[in-house]
Amino acid sequence: MRRTLLVLTIFLTSCAPKAPTVADAKKFIEDAEAKLLALNADSQRADWVKSNFITDDTEAMAAQADEKADALQVDLVKQAQRFSGLQLPADLARKFQILRVSLTLATPADPALSSEVTRIVSNMEGRYGKGKYCKGDKCLDLDQLSHILSTSRNRAELLDAWTGWHPISRPMRPQYRRFVELSNQGAKELGFPDTGALWRARYDMPPDDFAAEVDRLWLQVRPLYLSLHNYVRKKLREHYGESVVPAHCQSRGCCRRSRDESGRCGRRHAGGSLHSDRDHTGNTRSRFARGHQCAHRYLSCGYW
Repeated sequence: MRRTLLVLTIFLTSCAPKAPTVADAKKFIEDAEAKLLALNADSQRADWVKSNFITDDTEAMAAQADEKADALQVDLVKQAQRFSGLQLPADLARKFQILRVSLTLATPADPALSSEVTRIVSNMEGRYGKGKYCKGDKCLDLDQLSHILSTSRNRAELLDAWTGWHPISRPMRPQYRRFVELSNQGAKELGFPDTGALWRARYDMPPDDFAAEVDRLWLQVRPLYLSLHNYVRKKLREHYGESVVPAHCQSRGCCRRSRDESGRCGRRHAGGSLHSDRDHTGNTRSRFARGHQCAHRYLSCGYW
């Protein structure tokens, strides 16, 4: 009986998983870097083709490539959790932290949901790039409309370009809501409250500390921003003769940040909104710290 128990104990001990070592962690991160490099290169090539030749086929190709890259990274992040608690050298520990927080979009583990959210992102970007405002037999794309808003001084032309562009975004509103829902779900699966917390975690400090630091920095630059804003507003009022300057007279279709205003204001300035806000990913942060360019684009152009 004792011999049987001894043999059983030895067998169970030999079958128990071995505790990971620093060498295991180093090998894991080296393999992860090699895999991510290859897939991210493929994803970026597909995105470049889609951005320059926007069709249903290139959107599908880009979505598939992005899905593979995102799914791999999410899987690697989950695998890396077995090394948590292991005392690692500083450089190796930082690589694990970067792997965990470098995702812009954390896709859900469910393959169907992962595929859905990458298709949504690719489709929204494609719609935005393909969007045109047509009046009669003349159609203008975003670059042409932006040029009008940046250079024209004709109020009627500015209003026409502004109102003509904005309806392009409205059909994307349900897509963006679904994107936010799935993005937050993926972030929660990785241990973050929402996508905003995931984005704020990548600045070498806890997410809440980063938000506090951004608020502190904003208070430092706020007087300069207000002075610039007041100067620009004064010059625009002088030109248009109104106490409140309409949005379509502020040089950009999205009206979040300005281009060169030298023609209207007499000098180059950097405009835009720098105050902290909360977006639909639960992300409170300065616009200086936007981590997701397309989210900024959709939110600022009236999708909500």
